[in-house]
Amino acid sequence: MMPNADDSPILVVDDDFVTLALIRKTLEKHGFRVIQYESAWEALDHYGDYNWQAVLSDYYMAGMDGREFLRHIRESDQTTPFLFLTANDDLGTAVELIKLGADDFIIKPIVEEIIIFRVEHAIRDREQKSLISRIERERELLETENRKLVSWRTLYGTKDIAQTQQMIKLLSRYINQSGGFLWVDLLRGEMESSHRGEHFHISEAVARLALEAAEGQREVFEFISFIADLDNMELAEEEHATQAVMEELYRHVQETRHSLEGDRVRELSLIQSSQSMTGRLRADMTVLGKVVHELFINAVKFSPPESRVYLGFEQQEPATFAITLRNEPVRTRAVDQEGTPVTGIPYDYGELVFDLFYSIDGFPVEIEQEEWRYGTGFYICRHLLQRMNGTINASNGVDYSGGERRPFVQLQVTLPLVSDPA
Repeated sequence: MMPNADDSPILVVDDDFVTLALIRKTLEKHGFRVIQYESAWEALDHYGDYNWQAVLSDYYMAGMDGREFLRHIRESDQTTPFLFLTANDDLGTAVELIKLGADDFIIKPIVEEIIIFRVEHAIRDREQKSLISRIERERELLETENRKLVSWRTLYGTKDIAQTQQMIKLLSRYINQSGGFLWVDLLRGEMESSHRGEHFHISEAVARLALEAAEGQREVFEFISFIADLDNMELAEEEHATQAVMEELYRHVQETRHSLEGDRVRELSLIQSSQSMTGRLRADMTVLGKVVHELFINAVKFSPPESRVYLGFEQQEPATFAITLRNEPVRTRAVDQEGTPVTGIPYDYGELVFDLFYSIDGFPVEIEQEEWRYGTGFYICRHLLQRMNGTINASNGVDYSGGERRPFVQLQVTLPLVSDPA
């Protein structure tokens, strides 16, 4: 007798009561649990009530025949073994049934040895296929995680050189965006040509250019000073219930989402662990809110228009609270060794994304709602989280739910929970 440890039933559907009774008696004799219906419509109404081991259905039935019944089943369930009962032994009909999504067929009249063999074979075959599929998925994911789509050494040289070059390049571009130092030569020229005693005649255009350039450069260098002073920033850390933290951060992200327009609009899904949020953590909620805000904006910047961003909260073991933002990735301007644009975070860059002035596209993508500019957001997020004893990591993954392979990029913040007093 085939093991049936999980006690999942077999569904039998036939509009002939005698056939139903015979099949039920045969299957139960061999240790199977059976639930039967005389109508395909009735069976569909209760299909979601159980995790079926297999389905046996008559092909010719009044109201809804077996073909239509199978179609309805396969719309939501692609894995449960489906066997047809038919009085027609025509091979063409059998092939047609298999093409429709059936796993096997049993020709009436019912013979005990045949029906048990076919049912056990169908169940065992599906289990083996499921195991192979799971192994293939795990192997594919492992290969994906281990495959280096972009060689950091090939593209940029060493990490330290790359970071220094990136910083110089970005500072130069941001300064030049505001006119660079062209205004110095223009101002000097007008001063030399219009010197009248203690006064100079400066044109309004040159004065405005000098002012705009100075303001832009001041903004850049003030921001650099802000980064350099992160260790001295005063944090207002207090204890908060994790449930309250989740609600406040979700509300904050929703407010940010509603401020987005055009192709920046994204759907937002909240993923909350089934485990109750009963812990407490210590954090500066203003700073933590800015960190999550920055991560959400990053998910918006690097996901396709009208796609969905997932925000998750989970109380993990041992004694940690995780905040996760996940988005569908877009292709970058960087390419792999075959010249294909990279999707997601290049795998050699797992830690590099948190470096100062990091940007794979050469020049950071910016939008109005982001908190920290110039490709510094992740660096600041990590630094501030470390000051609150937290961590952050970036990774790629593959989601197989829904039967499709969907790559995603994920950033996860982890904060320690406060221990209960002894």
